[in-house]
Amino acid sequence: METLKIGVILSHAGASQSAYCTIRNFNLMLQKQCNIAPIIFYENLSRPCLNTSFSVMSISEIFGFDGICIATSISSASRLLKTTGKLKKYLYLWDTEWLRVPAQQPFSFSEIYNIYSNPKLTIIPRCENHKVLMESLFNIKTTDVVEDFDLKQLFKVLGHAKQII
Repeated sequence: METLKIGVILSHAGASQSAYCTIRNFNLMLQKQCNIAPIIFYENLSRPCLNTSFSVMSISEIFGFDGICIATSISSASRLLKTTGKLKKYLYLWDTEWLRVPAQQPFSFSEIYNIYSNPKLTIIPRCENHKVLMESLFNIKTTDVVEDFDLKQLFKVLGHAKQII
């Protein structure tokens, strides 16, 4: 079976729920099997919240990556869409961050809509509420829900369920 290359873009690998779930789930999977090659690309340097059994590198290194790449924020999705190469591009909708921004730094609706509706990007919602929000507010079809970056659910959505032992 061919090794599946999967990259995840995080704001940072430090103490956060998204980093913890991503690192933990990849570490657990790598203990059971080795036919996946995960990489975390970070936007901001920080010490990883857990030891990793895989590569962690700056987003500036993404130019040489040629697998599945999953953004986890509006910022990382914007950067991913500007990346060229043989990437399958996804946005894991971890959070609806644009609902909580300070008034002095608002997102514009058109900026968010242009990212979410980009045909090169497939949206993967974290919960049913995110799925409903995307479909009703932005009129965007999403994949099935993947809770807390559960790799079995994620690989099923990505079409690689057979990669999971």
